[in-house]
Amino acid sequence: MTIREYWSQDRNIILGDFQCEEFWRSPNELRIPHVDFYNTRTIIENMDELLIFLADRKDIVILRNMPDPSFLSYLDSLDIQIPQILTVGHQERTGPISQLVTQDTVLTQFLLDIGNAHIEKGQRIFLRPYGVTGYDERLAQQIHATLDNSNQLAAFLNSKFSLRDLLNKTGTPMPEGCLCQGSKDLIRVGCKYLKEFKRIVLKELHNAGGAGLTVIDSEIKLWKLLDMWEPVNQKKILVERWHDVKTSYNIQFYLCGGSAVVYSFSRQILDNGKIRGSCFENKDHKGYKALLHKHLAAIEPLLQPILDSGYSGIVGFDSIIDIKGEFFPAIDMNCRINLSTIFNEISSRYFDSKVSRFFYVEIRSSKKIEFSQLFAVLGSLNYNPKNKEGVVILNFTALNINKSKPGYNCGRIFFGVFSDSPTRVSELCVNVEERFRKG
Repeated sequence: MTIREYWSQDRNIILGDFQCEEFWRSPNELRIPHVDFYNTRTIIENMDELLIFLADRKDIVILRNMPDPSFLSYLDSLDIQIPQILTVGHQERTGPISQLVTQDTVLTQFLLDIGNAHIEKGQRIFLRPYGVTGYDERLAQQIHATLDNSNQLAAFLNSKFSLRDLLNKTGTPMPEGCLCQGSKDLIRVGCKYLKEFKRIVLKELHNAGGAGLTVIDSEIKLWKLLDMWEPVNQKKILVERWHDVKTSYNIQFYLCGGSAVVYSFSRQILDNGKIRGSCFENKDHKGYKALLHKHLAAIEPLLQPILDSGYSGIVGFDSIIDIKGEFFPAIDMNCRINLSTIFNEISSRYFDSKVSRFFYVEIRSSKKIEFSQLFAVLGSLNYNPKNKEGVVILNFTALNINKSKPGYNCGRIFFGVFSDSPTRVSELCVNVEERFRKG
């Protein structure tokens, strides 16, 4: 299925912060110290181009920066539906996108006029953020748009503590863990787990994609981390036993009208514990069906409490199977659009292949890179509609948007790789990596 089956009858305003978790944090949540050498925040903020793939032509997508015309022409050549694209008028384009929109009086008035026109016709216009924050609530109110969920509900459901509570109540397997409050509690539990399990993972209560966690394998490192930390006081963080991961999967459902429908199932591409992409495998394969059934049976008890909360929309669960074969069906839960939601839309709506893989490549350059150069580097790997095989470039703005130091660009490009052959998909992915390593 695609998300358009639920959105197609409406006109949608699509926007979002891929780092919306940080707007759900409460002051009593502990944050793990992080050194951002390449200003990753700016890169991730400008990956919002990917939201184009969720839209129809009648929709509006609000971005921080207007996409390069060459990139839009490229998407059009692949028959991607290009919506109306609007950008914020501020010179400063960092921070919550919905806040930037509300500060742009011209853009806000334009959206309000659209909202009022729909109301006069007895219709509604929907605000579809990546994840609902307080800024989205204020924007929806300001432009008379409908918002399916509240910031308060999103913050609650997307908390790691709420997930563990749900797993505990439903008897669903989860790694041994404990919510710690304050430094004494953290040291007590951390040292106990280190003696018993050798390695532990500290998790912020709101984080995504592995960004808000760190793995610790000694008491010395735990103490050192505390030395680096902000004042801990009575702030909270989750401590869990670390499991060496063999495989990880993501299963998503669309919740609406009191029911839950399977939306997508994919294998996650991991890199040092962080999610780097997704692989959608052949649905006709016996192994795929067995894994999907295994996940459905494990996740089903979790869905009714979420439905009972009033939540509507995408919910995704990340699972792991460790090297000993132990299965944990929900080590993370995201009640929002997932990055792999976008990948599933791309695969299901536009590229008819049995196997697809999505991943990003970090690209560093001393010069600005034109889209034509990026296309040329791929060369023969570029997607061929005739044989329905090849590589598709999924975003471009995030490549040149960031300069970590004068004259040095650092960016991130997502690729989609399509074929009916799993072997061919693997070959194409390796070729992409090799070409961009060579520069």
